[in-house]
Amino acid sequence: MGFQPLSDFYREVLEREKKGRTPGYFAVIPHNVLEDDRLTATDKILFGEISALVNKFGYCYASNRHFQDTLRCSKKTINVGLVTLADRKYITIDIEKNETGTFRKIWIGCGKPVDNPVDNSGGGIVKRWIRGIVKR
Repeated sequence: MGFQPLSDFYREVLEREKKGRTPGYFAVIPHNVLEDDRLTATDKILFGEISALVNKFGYCYASNRHFQDTLRCSKKTINVGLVTLADRKYITIDIEKNETGTFRKIWIGCGKPVDNPVDNSGGGIVKRWIRGIVKR
């Protein structure tokens, strides 16, 4: 089984997302996330939704619009929630830009600090590292 080109992979992923198909069947919220008083209830549920959408490659690719529609909350609530989860090291957000567009990968860290959040093996140069968000 060979690898398909990255652009084909993302096209397929985006089509699946548009059709509402999600690879996960349930949300997992670790106990340390549930007990974190610095997180709102929405932050905790957002973490659970991310965990449900983590695909076989270990990351979630959902858009903010998906989170807004699923959790029935505002864009600001989602943005603040993602930044809060990243600040607390529960997730790491990797943003990649290439000729076909911009893609985001959300990795679950389960509250453990990430030793090396930047993987330079895939090429590209990391331009900025802000609040757990990697921009290439």
